[in-house]
Amino acid sequence: MVRIAPNEVAIAGIHAYREIHKIGTQFIRSPWYQGQFPTQYSDDTCGIFGVRDPKKAIERRKLFQQAGTKTAVLQWEPVIVATVQQAVKKIKRDAQNGKANVMLRFRG
Repeated sequence: MVRIAPNEVAIAGIHAYREIHKIGTQFIRSPWYQGQFPTQYSDDTCGIFGVRDPKKAIERRKLFQQAGTKTAVLQWEPVIVATVQQAVKKIKRDAQNGKANVMLRFRG
């Protein structure tokens, strides 16, 4: 462990890393995790990776667990495949016209 700033420590040991970042850890994430986007300023407004309170992180993870089940993935696969195919088709069309903005096709 090396202190690299007044409020920051760098850890290079794999065992320490696993202990700190494992699911169910009691270590509290730094405010840095919520400072990545202006709208993510609290545990209630950030995504799953920015939740700092370990208990709230467990609650949030439970909400997302069902979406990762094999049943859910198989259910959504045709929709995702069709959406990606449509985006690729539009990118190819744009490229044939001389200019393709890939990011434009993957916005929500």
